[in-house]
Amino acid sequence: MCKDIYRGRNVSAIAFIVCTNDKDCMDECKFYIEQLYVPEGMEASIITLDRAESMTSGYNEVMKFSDARYKVYLHQDVFIVNRNFIHDILQCFENDEEVGMIGVAGARHLPGNGDAWKSLDVGGCYSVGTFSEAGNIAVKPDINNPPGDYEEVEFIDGMLMATAYDLEWDERIEGFHFYDVAQCVRYRNNGLKIAVARQEEIWVFHDFGPLNLETYNVYRKRFCELYTEYRYEEGEVADTAKIYQLCNKVASVLKSLFDSKHYIEVEDILRSVDNAIYFNQELLTIYFLMEIHKLENMLETDWLLDIPCKDDDFKSRERRYFKLRWLLIRAEFGYESVEHIVDMIAGGIYSISAVIVTALHNIPQESMYMLNNIGKSLEKRQVINAGEWDKYFSIITNYEKKNLPSAKGL
Repeated sequence: MCKDIYRGRNVSAIAFIVCTNDKDCMDECKFYIEQLYVPEGMEASIITLDRAESMTSGYNEVMKFSDARYKVYLHQDVFIVNRNFIHDILQCFENDEEVGMIGVAGARHLPGNGDAWKSLDVGGCYSVGTFSEAGNIAVKPDINNPPGDYEEVEFIDGMLMATAYDLEWDERIEGFHFYDVAQCVRYRNNGLKIAVARQEEIWVFHDFGPLNLETYNVYRKRFCELYTEYRYEEGEVADTAKIYQLCNKVASVLKSLFDSKHYIEVEDILRSVDNAIYFNQELLTIYFLMEIHKLENMLETDWLLDIPCKDDDFKSRERRYFKLRWLLIRAEFGYESVEHIVDMIAGGIYSISAVIVTALHNIPQESMYMLNNIGKSLEKRQVINAGEWDKYFSIITNYEKKNLPSAKGL
């Protein structure tokens, strides 16, 4: 182990480091960090870097800037919901000084072809993403927990990487894939352990949406070229880059039609692309905006598209949709009251259709009791009639069963 690897660092400080290209998402990430309990004698800080050229260059820049011994590198869409996170991480590091880096999901063995993402088999997190056979939903996984405080692994996922020692990130990995795999190899080559921590309660909520894997194999190949113990076999996987490129073009067309309020054309194109919506976050968002609009026309007053609004373009509506999903996620983990959401519905800020559709795809399905509590409160306040919430919920879920594109075969 490099004995001088943290010389001069402040051993009583921990820094949370986030590279971001979305201020709203960054603010949500920071909200959860700011709720964490900070152990007595420790200092915590948040350092953000806007629009870095790559993860490695951005992380290196901030790593050299911060004098905190402990650093937590995390994605902007990772929300830490374990308020004791800092204590739990420090305990793992203090119990074994050879543990150099800790994550919440990892792989006991990194396969010889370097395909890290498919090898994850330890730990996990709440996730909002695209899952085969299920479409876009939030899930609470069955955590494969280590028997002790942690389990040593070969690789941890880059959504969250907590470190006790500083090693430069490999800037030869220039994009946003495989920076984490390379860093794990570098730590192990320096005699440091990589670990997944035990989670009595799941530590993080990862709001990643549809994965953009357009350049995944490009950087897997680059990783294998740089770390020659791994071997990339040409032609071993289908080239999916064209699918993602096509989805980006379709999303661009739909946003333009949306901005000019050609909603019928938007619906026609969405029907033609079918389950391709699960490959692109903007396609998926447009789909849900249109679904909410149709349900509002069926069930209640318009909320989403027809109310005059100074900022009525796609980006403004997208921002409003994301604000709602984050509000619901906060409520799920006790950071926001259900009654506040009820107030917003009663005040006409959000419609019942918007809340139900957004919750169905962003709150773990084991926790649908939160929606029931919203409905009971609306009925108790006589915002809606008794039994009306159940009617809305039934109509919306049946509509989705009939109309939502299947993710089977993805």
